[in-house]
Amino acid sequence: MPKLKALILLIMPVILLQGCAAA
Repeated sequence: MPKLKALILLIMPVILLQGCAAA
């Protein structure tokens, strides 16, 4: 599923940025 992979690639950086902001 290419769409699922693209979705993960889009969401992962957001989660990482939120984690850095919360830390």
